[in-house]
Amino acid sequence: MVTTSNGNEILLERYPELFFLLQYGDVPELEMSLSKVVGDFSVAHLEALSTIYVCGLGEGSVYTRLLPWLKAQKSRRLIFLEEKIEAVRALLDFPEVFLDPQVVVRLAPQHVEAVIQELVSSFPCDRVDVFSSGTCSLRRFRQIRLQILRKTTLTHSLMNESLHYHKLLLNIIPNMHRWENSFLANGLKNKLHNIPAFICGAGPSLAEQIPHLAELKDRALLIAGGSAITVLSSQGVIPHLGIALDPNKEEFERLKQASSYEMPLLYASRLQPDVFNTTNAETGYIVSDTGGGFEKYMEEASKFPPSAIGENLGMEALSVTTLSLALAVEMGCNPIFFSGVDLAYTGGERYARGVAAPSHRGQPKKASGQLLKRPNIQGKQVDTTVQWVMERDCISAFAKDTPHVRFINTSSAGLGFRGIPNYSLKTLLETECQLPLDLHGLIHAQIQQLKLPPLQKVVTTQIDQMKESLSRLKQLMSAYICEIEKLQNTHSQEPLPTSQMLLLELDMQEESGFTHVNANIGPLLDRFLSRSSANEDKLEQSHTKFSRWKELVSEQIAVFEAFS
Repeated sequence: MVTTSNGNEILLERYPELFFLLQYGDVPELEMSLSKVVGDFSVAHLEALSTIYVCGLGEGSVYTRLLPWLKAQKSRRLIFLEEKIEAVRALLDFPEVFLDPQVVVRLAPQHVEAVIQELVSSFPCDRVDVFSSGTCSLRRFRQIRLQILRKTTLTHSLMNESLHYHKLLLNIIPNMHRWENSFLANGLKNKLHNIPAFICGAGPSLAEQIPHLAELKDRALLIAGGSAITVLSSQGVIPHLGIALDPNKEEFERLKQASSYEMPLLYASRLQPDVFNTTNAETGYIVSDTGGGFEKYMEEASKFPPSAIGENLGMEALSVTTLSLALAVEMGCNPIFFSGVDLAYTGGERYARGVAAPSHRGQPKKASGQLLKRPNIQGKQVDTTVQWVMERDCISAFAKDTPHVRFINTSSAGLGFRGIPNYSLKTLLETECQLPLDLHGLIHAQIQQLKLPPLQKVVTTQIDQMKESLSRLKQLMSAYICEIEKLQNTHSQEPLPTSQMLLLELDMQEESGFTHVNANIGPLLDRFLSRSSANEDKLEQSHTKFSRWKELVSEQIAVFEAFS
């Protein structure tokens, strides 16, 4: 590229917006006051990262410092967020920053959320961190860093489940075969009106509250999820309702330690199926919108209610605790107390005693697990994580939007919640939850009225039909790949997509296997390929995309065949 004396034309090809602003905008002189560069530049930390965001272009030293890391892998990206257009002009004497294909420069306005979302979606990965060049204030840097890590956590979670949906189907399909032996938990709506409820988390502070919770077993509903079931049952406290959602093997390992065999267990279709080997009790299915497109397809075919528990929680609600809260509100419980929902490392521990799991105190590399310092309910700085802050904010917002319910936090440690008062559980025992209740009997009676009808025929038929649709989708993809290869072999200059490709794409989109299992995969593959295959021509990228997509569909078919 030819450059002028001031270097502006360097931007024309890659950053036309910046070029326009520099050419025609009023660009003041830069008053740069460099402070300390912020970031963990240790080799071990850098090697675990795929994308680094830097707040402020600075004078180019951060780029120079990170250049060896950047060039070690072509898929890595270095993304600069700069507030001031004058900083761009000041760095034009260092053209390598703007010409490097692995570097991205974006103007970051005061309200930067939309820019961050676009970048996180364009460069999807969860091995990220955020540094500062030292040119923005520490407060601004911390705000931007948290926004990037939060949006990365959510976006990557959704993308990862879409691209690996066949693995989730290994849980979803066998769990659907359990439906006709379960009750519909959504039917508990308004069935426990004005009954006090405790949402129990597995934070370290739960241990000291267990003696008080034991006194409440006939005066308030105890709801526990995942690890909290293990903690409570290890001390002889059996929750009235347990909830399990985790699709990973660790959920089985945790609940295998529990001794709550007769506790009604509520589950979502994504749950690791081995968990059912840990219970002899009634199981209740929750319509929760956590199992993707095929779950929704099967729920509609089985005539389940269209509204999911927790649909008003917000996109960042990713935990069993938030679903437990939404269920308690749906059932009409009031007031609602939080016990052991620390959302922080209390005393350096992640879980209460009774959960055999590592604390993971070391600096995690995934966005969701990045450590943050936040004040706890006593005002002291404690270690928390990005995902816990997201959970705290979701619960706070949900409580604010549910003014007809009283919410009280009884956890003696942890982050607490905005707008939710903190009271000791011992004090509350003297003023709240005074009336004795036959909660076990009430719940048992309600469960008997909510048993699902025989659904095995519906489930089997729909699974077989989906498998056939996926097989047709795979054939259409094979035809699409053959069309690409024909164009490659003939060196055709025909505009893309060809008419035959368009017809094949339309046929794909008419398949239920596309709309309910694969609807998001095409755009996601496009994003990943644009990141890792920048030098491939359009035909080659299309061939790579549909070949990989066909492999994913083959994996999906194999899962359906295993359970049909």
